[in-house]
Amino acid sequence: MSRNAGKCVDSQGFAGTHKIFNCNSYISFSGNTATCNVTIAVGLKDNVSAEIELWQGNNFVTSWKDSSTGPLRFSETAQVTNGKSYTLTVNFEVNGVKQEPISSSGTCK
Repeated sequence: MSRNAGKCVDSQGFAGTHKIFNCNSYISFSGNTATCNVTIAVGLKDNVSAEIELWQGNNFVTSWKDSSTGPLRFSETAQVTNGKSYTLTVNFEVNGVKQEPISSSGTCK
């Protein structure tokens, strides 16, 4: 399992301030199934939208879109191939402001 966690800054915070929130992604494998998880912890009134992509090298595998008001918690599975490495990439916005993408990777064993 690979995990990427970080603090992300929303440059359009309340009254000109910056909000800091936690975001992470991780991918785990069981047999030929990858479980892709994303958490973006924001305030209860913040709007989050995300596009989550799974890649095997330069080959696109699948993607999902998700959105929420308040924290976003995402989990989906995809079929993968033993011995191959995969990258989970998350592009997202908080309150309409693009954030730095996050990613994680791992190898199906």
